[in-house]
Amino acid sequence: MRTTGILLAFSSLTIIFDTTIQGEAIDAKVDKVSEGPKLDGKADDACWKSATEYKLELLGVGDLIDRKVKATMRAVQDGKSVHFLFTWEDPEANTKHKSYEWSEDKNFYQEINDLEDQFSVAFELQGAFTANMLTPLRTQSPIYWDVWQWGAARTNNGYALDLWHIYSQKALSPKIEKQSKHRDRQGKIIWMARPNDEGTPVYSEVSMSSTDRKKKGEPVVARFQTTKPTGSAADVLAMATWADGKWTIEMSRDLTTKDAVWPRSRIPSGAPDVQFEAGESFKMALASFNHTEGNSHYASEVIRLSF
Repeated sequence: MRTTGILLAFSSLTIIFDTTIQGEAIDAKVDKVSEGPKLDGKADDACWKSATEYKLELLGVGDLIDRKVKATMRAVQDGKSVHFLFTWEDPEANTKHKSYEWSEDKNFYQEINDLEDQFSVAFELQGAFTANMLTPLRTQSPIYWDVWQWGAARTNNGYALDLWHIYSQKALSPKIEKQSKHRDRQGKIIWMARPNDEGTPVYSEVSMSSTDRKKKGEPVVARFQTTKPTGSAADVLAMATWADGKWTIEMSRDLTTKDAVWPRSRIPSGAPDVQFEAGESFKMALASFNHTEGNSHYASEVIRLSF
């Protein structure tokens, strides 16, 4: 992935800290443990029982501006990898994404808006880090984030999508994929790009030709399928479960990766992974998507994570 920023909190006692004061960055610490968790999306591992839990509020962005959801986080490291445990409120599990549904009236498979639930963790790499992708840009230089993104339909196979975000006042190099225009909170245009890390990504799209769309089969056909990622795209492990109105997710990654060097360019078209070093602190933020995508989501305040 790409480099620098984080969002966690923890200690050796099961103490709960309230971090819901808006506008203030949250200070968090990663605890050292002898053994990390079994990655199954459950909070029953010994390391989580000894880790400090932080209570958070994820505030609405875009169409959700007046809403918020409660969340928690914990973080530990075992000398090789860093492990995170997050929970957040969600009244129901949405585990399908933009499926094809057979229409009896049209005798045709059509795409439906059954959006998956998602959760992402963003780390500061380069430039001012605000934890809100719609914050007005105050610099001519692009801003880079390292992002881990999990989706209940597309990535719940033991991995998270490993990618990086770029934010700019101007259109980016044509070499950078997945560019789009948005309006910030002041109505000004900002350009965003969300390229994946190198390697085989964690999911692929199942294309359905116009001919296949006319052949009736299952009532609903999945549009995406999970795959086993390779290369830098396989760095981030993740598993999640839903129960009693909330999601629980575990995410893990090696403290350092091979993808650690910035490309030699005035405006890089790529970025390294964040490298977690002892004694260092990083900025990070969280976001949850409840049956939504794009600008409509919930986001945390900036979190300062210390190792």
